[in-house]
Amino acid sequence: MKTDTELRHDVVEELNWEPSINATHIDVAAKERVVTLTGYVSSLTEKWTAERVVKGVAGVKAVANDLEVRLPGASNGRTAILPARPSTRSNGIPLCRTIASRSPCGRAG
Repeated sequence: MKTDTELRHDVVEELNWEPSINATHIDVAAKERVVTLTGYVSSLTEKWTAERVVKGVAGVKAVANDLEVRLPGASNGRTAILPARPSTRSNGIPLCRTIASRSPCGRAG
């Protein structure tokens, strides 16, 4: 039976070998044949693929997939969705009105 160190090494090798995964930000821990993945990947597909790859390594009993998905271009885990044009409340005032200028959406008021 493999030691935890040997198992961890084999898992890291397999993750680095898989072309559909960027394993740069994936950390691997192994304890009693249970492998834990932490860190982050750029898609849910990458997360699932990483888990599938690890399950295929000889000696792995279970996988704890704690990988976080961070979408490219999102800052601090948040994605900004901007409307194509200003939305208005039921009172007709645009939602993008700025407090400082008191003019809606950058128009002179």
